[in-house]
Amino acid sequence: MNPIRREAVTVKVAEVRREIARLASAGEGEPSLPRLGDLFHKVCAGLWNPAPGEGWQRIYQDGNLDDAVRLPSAVYQAWAGPGLSQLQAALQAYAGEALRFWAAAEAFCRWSHGLLAAARDAGLLRYDARTERWEGADRLSLVEQEIEAEFLEPGWRHPVRVSGIADGVLRKPSGEWCVIEYKLGRGTPEADLAQAALYYELLARKDPRGALALVHFRPELEERLYTAVQLQDARRKLRQLAARLASALPGQPVPPGARADPAAHSPAWFRLAEMLEQALADHGAPARVDRQPVAGPAYLRFQVEPERGVPVRRVLRLAADLQLRLNLPTPPFVQIDNGCLVVDVQREDRRVVSFAEVEAQLPPADPLTGSAWTPVGVDLSGKLRAADLSDALTSHLLVAGTTGSGKSEWLRTALAGLIARNTPRTLRLLLIDPKRNAFSELAASPFLHLPLVLPPEHSAAQALEELVGEMERRYALMAGDASIREYARRTGEVLPRIVCVCDEYADLILAHRADRQRIEGLIARLGSKARAAAIHLIIATQHPSRNIIGGPLVANLPARVSLKTNSPIESRMVILDAGAENLLGHGDLLFWHVGRTERLQGALLTAEDRQRWFSAASMRAAG
Repeated sequence: MNPIRREAVTVKVAEVRREIARLASAGEGEPSLPRLGDLFHKVCAGLWNPAPGEGWQRIYQDGNLDDAVRLPSAVYQAWAGPGLSQLQAALQAYAGEALRFWAAAEAFCRWSHGLLAAARDAGLLRYDARTERWEGADRLSLVEQEIEAEFLEPGWRHPVRVSGIADGVLRKPSGEWCVIEYKLGRGTPEADLAQAALYYELLARKDPRGALALVHFRPELEERLYTAVQLQDARRKLRQLAARLASALPGQPVPPGARADPAAHSPAWFRLAEMLEQALADHGAPARVDRQPVAGPAYLRFQVEPERGVPVRRVLRLAADLQLRLNLPTPPFVQIDNGCLVVDVQREDRRVVSFAEVEAQLPPADPLTGSAWTPVGVDLSGKLRAADLSDALTSHLLVAGTTGSGKSEWLRTALAGLIARNTPRTLRLLLIDPKRNAFSELAASPFLHLPLVLPPEHSAAQALEELVGEMERRYALMAGDASIREYARRTGEVLPRIVCVCDEYADLILAHRADRQRIEGLIARLGSKARAAAIHLIIATQHPSRNIIGGPLVANLPARVSLKTNSPIESRMVILDAGAENLLGHGDLLFWHVGRTERLQGALLTAEDRQRWFSAASMRAAG
């Protein structure tokens, strides 16, 4: 076997900067003295301290922001003067450097005052005379923020985590964030820009609505603003450079200790392999267990080779016995995978798969009709598995999972993946939310085909009937075209793909029994013929019992995503086999399509990231 490393290798932003400077063959330019550079950053951090009553808020505690002269004096008294006094002995031979430092600090004060005044004029800042506090100051700026993000691109051998501390993240008067990198002196231009662009890339993974400002004080102010479009090529090259420094690129020599996931070198996991091997022998199924498991986000996969004469079926029946012997919270999965007998055992140090990892692997959109790819989850190697809604075998999905399984989170990630590769011109969403809390962040989204359907105030049956009417209208328009792409090529008109998502189908039909037959008939009609018209269904339920998903859903939703179920019977209703009852919850899933089942880990879009990401996507689409 050739285990694949799944733990991310960390690369510091400073390492990338040093490599850029080395490749530029320009030395380090004319940087300031290190101690003066540190003091300059201390001044910047002190002035922009967002804590109430600190930094500039203390300087302007009377609310009179029009007094620009006050700032340099206060900065000298609070930070610059004491710092220079401490460096007096070291600066005796560098009087000129000290003077340039203070000139740069004064320029920084003027620049900062301009930003504060602009924020006040834009309404981002407001002085409350009653409380004698500045409202909005906490949202305006974050200083010396530690940020990190993981990257995993197709072909990489393992994820790469990039981390560092940015000089500042400023909220501009327009509301967008802007990465600020302060530079004192003249460094290597390529390295300065690369370092700042890398910080931009880390923040853009969470909120793409931002820009980059590289601010030099030499000592006069030199400021340059970069947009996302201008940074696109640099960001791509920086990701590749970080991957090279982390030895993640194909064909690179593998660094010491990086041959496999840390599971291969963990004493605890090594002992677990020995215990598994002993348990199999004790139950009459002696086998050799590979000591180097492949580690997925949620579980370890041990390859098992039964000894001569031991039938595979004997091992397959031992899941419950292995659970007891290994003291596991759930039975391990014992199965045949790619021609090998494997045992999947839950990890104690489970890793969360972020939406950023998934989004980075989504295929690019078709320039004409957008993207039909919906993220499902990542496999053991970290590779994304996605469902192509334009394919008849995955055109509609049934999603099932009990409380805590990650069903609603999976739906939100699926929607985020679609939105990431589309615009409202190529994608529209019809969202049915009987629980009334699954899609609230999308209530004002420009991607909505209809306003959120919130039963009982809004009729789900009526919304589905409207969708059937749209399907028939499209067939009349397409006049024999096999797809919306053919139609767009023929007419120049783009028909947006419409994806209908219902979060809790059981609540929908049980609460409105009179509409059940009507709803089932509409789903059957859409499921049987809507694909060519680019209309798709994703129906989710917490109760995949026969009386809930029998008949129309099973017959017309060809692909299935099963998260953890309550019983083997529910598992069989979804994926035609038992096993989903033993999943680990929180996004651990089985993806059934084309008659085969694959175990994957769904990605997580946290509540905070979800609100920020959907808001940024909506504003980007509206703009």
